[in-house]
Amino acid sequence: MKLINGRVHLALLGLCSISYYIEVRAIAHVCIADRINNGDPLFLLFTHILPWLLLYPIALVYYRLKDDIPFAESLRNTKQTCTMGDAASNQRFQSINSVLKLVTLSTLLIISMYSFMTALSIAPVFDVAIIHNTSMLEIIVLFATVAGVATNNMRSLAKRFISIFNALIGIVLVAYFNASSDLLSGKFSINPSTGESSDPFLFDRLKASLICGLGSLFIGPYVFLLERWCINTSRQITGSGRWLKMYAWFSAIGLTSILMLSVVSLYSGGFKYMFHMCGSITRSPWFLLSMICGKLPTVMGSAHLIMSDSIESLTLLPILRIIVVWLGQWCIEAENRILTLGEVVGFLMLVISFVIMFISHSRKG
Repeated sequence: MKLINGRVHLALLGLCSISYYIEVRAIAHVCIADRINNGDPLFLLFTHILPWLLLYPIALVYYRLKDDIPFAESLRNTKQTCTMGDAASNQRFQSINSVLKLVTLSTLLIISMYSFMTALSIAPVFDVAIIHNTSMLEIIVLFATVAGVATNNMRSLAKRFISIFNALIGIVLVAYFNASSDLLSGKFSINPSTGESSDPFLFDRLKASLICGLGSLFIGPYVFLLERWCINTSRQITGSGRWLKMYAWFSAIGLTSILMLSVVSLYSGGFKYMFHMCGSITRSPWFLLSMICGKLPTVMGSAHLIMSDSIESLTLLPILRIIVVWLGQWCIEAENRILTLGEVVGFLMLVISFVIMFISHSRKG
């Protein structure tokens, strides 16, 4: 059952895509500025899970102001609604079962994000965004179909298959002709006698694609289990309590991930490493930009999409992200790039696939 209309749905998709572009660009600046320290994937992972902790406090303040309820009473009501929702399924938030769920979700989140941060620290943004979102598109479509969320209508299923296939062809064209554009722009050359490329990022691209592609597959079970364990129980509550409980789950996942990463950080580098991490966050504006304007809106928008619709709505997100990243790269490097016809064709195929899938999904609701 949908809780949002088409315009709000499109706005949330746009918010998640733009904030995703801000996040990857800011991380790229951090890695270029200091590849030895701030470019450490574990450091990047730690800093970009911190926004999860802010989700519940922000939601609590928002609904307190919206409903004009005193802070203490809203906090007490949230605790009661969470308890009521868990009592219906004989589960409590502090039970061993809930802890196991948090550990499982945090582990899946850490693996997927660590592979993403590792890829961003060694390869260009556009290449990482292509493989990251392509893997997410494939695995989310698979889990949406397995979970029975996708439509069973044969006509709609055929239209969806053609749209996704068209999008994948568009991604291949954009990626291939983007490399051709780099070659024409003089970013690298090919030895005519040996056929070897002088691309300095060649092996880094291959390594990043393998790491990010495999790690992104963990997003599928993460989203599926998140909806089954957390989102569905939150939907049983009426009013603002459902949103507060959902954000409580997200903040709990973030806290569990931080605790797990803290143990790893202390074991690998000791307290000195932890102090360096905290100091770098406060000194670098790119970290704050990536966390506040990048990761935080992305997580909040994705949470609203799942809560208001289903995991099937997330299949639109990777396609729009690739579109936004390509547009951003073209705008930034317009003077130093040669736009090829193949890139334009691939871009148009992505746009057409997104429009068809969005209209089909909106009519389904």
